[in-house]
Amino acid sequence: MRHKAFLIAATALLATAAFGQAAGPKGGAPGGGFAAGQRGKGQGQAMGNVEKGVIAKLGLTKAQNDKVTDLMKRRNDKLKAMVEKMRKENPKNANRQAFRGEFQKVTIWYEGELKTIIGTEKFKKYEALVKAERQKMAQNRAAAGGAKGKGGGKG
Repeated sequence: MRHKAFLIAATALLATAAFGQAAGPKGGAPGGGFAAGQRGKGQGQAMGNVEKGVIAKLGLTKAQNDKVTDLMKRRNDKLKAMVEKMRKENPKNANRQAFRGEFQKVTIWYEGELKTIIGTEKFKKYEALVKAERQKMAQNRAAAGGAKGKGGGKG
Protein backbone atom coordinates (compact mmCIF):
# COMPACT_ATOMS: atom_id res chain seq x y z
CA MET A 1 0.00 0.00 0.00
CA ARG A 2 2.84 2.38 0.88
CA HIS A 3 4.49 1.72 -2.48
CA LYS A 4 1.22 2.34 -4.30
CA ALA A 5 0.74 5.65 -2.49
CA PHE A 6 4.29 6.67 -3.34
CA LEU A 7 3.80 5.66 -6.96
CA ILE A 8 0.68 7.80 -7.20
CA ALA A 9 2.43 10.74 -5.55
CA ALA A 10 5.51 10.35 -7.75
CA THR A 11 3.31 10.15 -10.84
CA ALA A 12 1.59 13.35 -9.82
CA LEU A 13 4.98 14.95 -9.26
CA LEU A 14 6.25 13.90 -12.65
CA ALA A 15 3.04 14.81 -14.41
CA THR A 16 3.19 18.26 -12.83
CA ALA A 17 6.80 18.63 -13.88
CA ALA A 18 6.04 17.49 -17.40
CA PHE A 19 3.07 19.80 -17.82
CA GLY A 20 5.12 22.62 -16.34
CA GLN A 21 7.73 22.26 -19.07
CA ALA A 22 5.35 23.57 -21.71
CA ALA A 23 6.60 26.29 -24.01
CA GLY A 24 5.24 29.69 -23.14
CA PRO A 25 6.24 33.32 -23.15
CA LYS A 26 9.89 34.03 -22.43
CA GLY A 27 10.76 34.57 -18.80
CA GLY A 28 7.78 32.57 -17.56
CA ALA A 29 5.38 35.46 -18.08
CA PRO A 30 1.75 34.65 -17.42
CA GLY A 31 -0.65 33.95 -20.21
CA GLY A 32 1.09 31.13 -22.08
CA GLY A 33 1.12 27.37 -22.07
CA PHE A 34 -2.21 26.26 -20.62
CA ALA A 35 -5.78 27.40 -20.47
CA ALA A 36 -6.91 29.45 -17.48
CA GLY A 37 -7.01 27.48 -14.24
CA GLN A 38 -4.51 24.83 -15.26
CA ARG A 39 -1.07 24.38 -13.79
CA GLY A 40 1.53 26.42 -15.57
CA LYS A 41 5.24 26.61 -15.96
CA GLY A 42 6.05 27.89 -12.47
CA GLN A 43 5.01 24.80 -10.52
CA GLY A 44 6.78 22.43 -12.90
CA GLN A 45 9.97 24.45 -12.56
CA ALA A 46 9.57 24.42 -8.78
CA MET A 47 9.27 20.63 -8.75
CA GLY A 48 12.29 20.32 -11.03
CA ASN A 49 14.26 22.50 -8.65
CA VAL A 50 13.07 20.43 -5.69
CA GLU A 51 14.24 17.24 -7.35
CA LYS A 52 17.63 18.75 -8.17
CA GLY A 53 17.98 19.89 -4.57
CA VAL A 54 17.04 16.45 -3.26
CA ILE A 55 19.57 14.79 -5.57
CA ALA A 56 22.23 17.22 -4.33
CA LYS A 57 21.53 16.16 -0.73
CA LEU A 58 22.19 12.47 -1.45
CA GLY A 59 25.98 12.75 -1.52
CA LEU A 60 26.40 11.06 -4.89
CA THR A 61 29.71 10.49 -6.57
CA LYS A 62 30.44 12.51 -9.73
CA ALA A 63 29.79 9.41 -11.84
CA GLN A 64 26.44 8.79 -10.11
CA ASN A 65 25.50 12.44 -10.43
CA ASP A 66 26.29 12.42 -14.15
CA LYS A 67 24.19 9.28 -14.64
CA VAL A 68 21.28 10.74 -12.67
CA THR A 69 21.46 13.99 -14.66
CA ASP A 70 21.31 11.99 -17.89
CA LEU A 71 18.44 9.87 -16.52
CA MET A 72 16.47 12.97 -15.56
CA LYS A 73 16.95 14.39 -19.05
CA ARG A 74 15.77 11.15 -20.66
CA ARG A 75 12.75 11.04 -18.35
CA ASN A 76 11.86 14.66 -19.08
CA ASP A 77 12.20 14.05 -22.82
CA LYS A 78 9.78 11.11 -22.55
CA LEU A 79 7.31 13.16 -20.54
CA LYS A 80 7.51 16.10 -22.94
CA ALA A 81 6.82 13.77 -25.85
CA MET A 82 3.77 12.39 -24.04
CA VAL A 83 2.46 15.88 -23.29
CA GLU A 84 2.87 16.90 -26.92
CA LYS A 85 1.07 13.75 -28.03
CA MET A 86 -1.74 14.48 -25.59
CA ARG A 87 -2.05 18.04 -26.86
CA LYS A 88 -2.25 16.90 -30.46
CA GLU A 89 -4.75 14.13 -29.76
CA ASN A 90 -6.77 16.12 -27.25
CA PRO A 91 -6.23 19.86 -27.80
CA LYS A 92 -8.87 20.94 -25.28
CA ASN A 93 -7.16 18.78 -22.65
CA ALA A 94 -10.49 17.29 -21.63
CA ASN A 95 -9.14 13.85 -20.71
CA ARG A 96 -5.78 13.90 -18.95
CA GLN A 97 -6.61 10.59 -17.27
CA ALA A 98 -6.22 8.82 -20.60
CA PHE A 99 -2.47 9.34 -20.29
CA ARG A 100 -2.14 8.48 -16.61
CA GLY A 101 -1.05 4.91 -17.31
CA GLU A 102 1.69 6.18 -19.62
CA PHE A 103 2.98 8.55 -16.96
CA GLN A 104 2.98 5.70 -14.45
CA LYS A 105 5.06 3.55 -16.80
CA VAL A 106 7.65 6.31 -17.11
CA THR A 107 7.64 6.78 -13.33
CA ILE A 108 8.22 3.08 -12.71
CA TRP A 109 11.01 3.01 -15.31
CA TYR A 110 12.62 6.16 -13.86
CA GLU A 111 12.51 4.94 -10.27
CA GLY A 112 13.97 1.58 -11.23
CA GLU A 113 16.83 3.21 -13.11
CA LEU A 114 17.43 5.73 -10.32
CA LYS A 115 17.53 2.98 -7.70
CA THR A 116 20.05 1.05 -9.81
CA ILE A 117 22.29 4.12 -10.07
CA ILE A 118 22.17 5.34 -6.47
CA GLY A 119 21.48 2.13 -4.54
CA THR A 120 18.67 1.10 -2.21
CA GLU A 121 19.70 3.14 0.85
CA LYS A 122 20.09 6.41 -1.04
CA PHE A 123 16.88 5.71 -2.91
CA LYS A 124 15.03 5.42 0.41
CA LYS A 125 16.55 8.75 1.46
CA TYR A 126 15.50 10.21 -1.92
CA GLU A 127 11.89 9.06 -1.35
CA ALA A 128 11.80 10.58 2.14
CA LEU A 129 13.28 13.89 0.98
CA VAL A 130 10.88 14.19 -1.96
CA LYS A 131 7.93 13.42 0.31
CA ALA A 132 9.03 16.09 2.80
CA GLU A 133 9.51 18.68 0.05
CA ARG A 134 6.12 17.87 -1.46
CA GLN A 135 4.50 18.36 1.95
CA LYS A 136 6.23 21.73 2.35
CA MET A 137 4.94 22.83 -1.05
CA ALA A 138 1.40 21.73 -0.15
CA GLN A 139 1.58 23.66 3.12
CA ASN A 140 2.84 26.74 1.29
CA ARG A 141 -0.03 26.51 -1.21
CA ALA A 142 -2.55 26.10 1.62
CA ALA A 143 -1.06 29.08 3.47
CA ALA A 144 -1.32 31.15 0.29
CA GLY A 145 -5.03 30.39 -0.02
CA GLY A 146 -4.96 27.32 -2.25
CA ALA A 147 -4.73 26.96 -5.98
CA LYS A 148 -6.38 29.53 -8.22
CA GLY A 149 -9.82 28.46 -9.34
CA LYS A 150 -10.25 26.06 -6.42
CA GLY A 151 -12.02 28.50 -4.12
CA GLY A 152 -9.12 28.93 -1.71
CA GLY A 153 -7.63 26.70 0.93
CA LYS A 154 -8.88 25.59 4.32
CA GLY A 155 -7.14 28.28 6.23
